[in-house]
Amino acid sequence: MPTDPLIPFHTKDNGDPERDYWTSEITRHWTKLNYQYDDLVPELDASNPDGTLNEERSTLDLEAHIQEIYPSTKNYVHRIRLDHNIKNIDFFDRDETWDKDSWDDYIINVVYDHYALNGLSYAIQFWVESHSDSRMVGQVYAFAGLVPGSAESGGCTNCGLQRDSKVLSKLRFH
Repeated sequence: MPTDPLIPFHTKDNGDPERDYWTSEITRHWTKLNYQYDDLVPELDASNPDGTLNEERSTLDLEAHIQEIYPSTKNYVHRIRLDHNIKNIDFFDRDETWDKDSWDDYIINVVYDHYALNGLSYAIQFWVESHSDSRMVGQVYAFAGLVPGSAESGGCTNCGLQRDSKVLSKLRFH
């Protein structure tokens, strides 16, 4: 819930240790905390003549920025095709005559138990194999870090509750 405490993060150094926790609701407007994500700083062209934010222009700028730093598969494939240092046959296992608007793509949905190895870190790797080679296309890393436990045992209480409730982690990548 947005109002649930984000334990162990207190909003005050000397506040009430039972009540003064940060919540998702409090941190929703991070600019009130005098913080700004670099990617969300509006471009100069996103200001109206009176100095207010032109939200439509700012949204377009942000969408273009996201496409630039996190390109879609279609844009990624297009850029590779334009790079004459990479032969299409080497990268795509096809020659120059294949349909330029299609390519092999994958989406991997992973559901895994973060605590499967009883508190040890582990990685799950995903590989794609073709007739000529194989390449790793991604991995999931379960970083244990904190020992699941309880407040009495000195371990991570939240980790212990998730482990005992058999909470599974989910991830999607392509």
